[in-house]
Amino acid sequence: MQFLTMRRLFVVLIVLSVAGLGGYAAWHAIHPRRMALRLGTAPQIISGQAQIAAAFGDFAREGLDVTIVPYPSGKLALQAMLAGEVDLATVAETPLWRAAGEHRSLVLWATLAETRRSVWIIARHDRHVATPTDLIGKRIAVSFGTTAQIYLLTLLDLYGIERSRVEIVDVPPQDMAERLVAGDVDAGCIWEPFASKVERALDHPVIMHDAIIYRMTWNLVGRTDGPTMPVERVLRAIERANQRLRSDDPRVVDELARWCDLDRDVVRNLLPDHHFSLQLEGSLLVEIEEQAKLLGGPGATVPDMLPLIDPAPLRRFLPEAVSIPLDIKTDHPTSLPDSADPARHDAR
Repeated sequence: MQFLTMRRLFVVLIVLSVAGLGGYAAWHAIHPRRMALRLGTAPQIISGQAQIAAAFGDFAREGLDVTIVPYPSGKLALQAMLAGEVDLATVAETPLWRAAGEHRSLVLWATLAETRRSVWIIARHDRHVATPTDLIGKRIAVSFGTTAQIYLLTLLDLYGIERSRVEIVDVPPQDMAERLVAGDVDAGCIWEPFASKVERALDHPVIMHDAIIYRMTWNLVGRTDGPTMPVERVLRAIERANQRLRSDDPRVVDELARWCDLDRDVVRNLLPDHHFSLQLEGSLLVEIEEQAKLLGGPGATVPDMLPLIDPAPLRRFLPEAVSIPLDIKTDHPTSLPDSADPARHDAR
């Protein structure tokens, strides 16, 4: 009798243990182990989903402790990610494809947003610049390898201005206002928040913008030779942040104004011209091909971006957002599915 009692007790303990493990597994699936990530980005409206996701708890809801590391441009954020200073980066398509040929470890997971109102040409009034054709013979500042360079060259081509008839100089975005005020350059091609700083610094600035000629995309990227990333969880948080950005929540405007160091009215004015939506579309590859030819001429080598694209995290989470014509695996060693155990991975 005592033997049977002990046997029943043993069975009960086994059942409770199994139930406990099952309960822990279920709880762990809902509340995954927290992971620390460093995300490099530029304080711009189009990149606002990262800051909003951090400020409003969207990353935390996914079990992510994300530190937003600001850089003057997406180009610099990308370079920092490649150097190991941050784990992930958000960047426009121009620095991305220019780095693709040299850094085959790059991986692109998704486009986070797009806009046709991202870059302006701001000129000194006393240099007699009122229209794009007045740029002939002028000295124009732009940060090489960025979307601003693409915008400027596209504008020159649109107005039939040969590049030999202007002098284009490489100026970091954070130095643009100083160079224009000093008179070293006649005009600058720049984005927010630096555009507002240039505008405030100049007397009677001349501002030119054409929304038709260029669409900028903002993309989430990482490295294939780095630690495995919880990309699907990052994208889920960003999608919630994108929904906030599409809303009329005044708290979102306040947070963007603070983060970008912009006037609140400027943010409210520019937000409707930004499309915040996760996607992977073939149009991105077409734009990259056109940009490569714009910088290098018709015979330029177009980077092969297909090996760098991993649609698996976005396809698992939001399959209708993936329309890029890819015939590649649905799983990738750089992205961690939600079903995987985060405890076996270290974000750093």
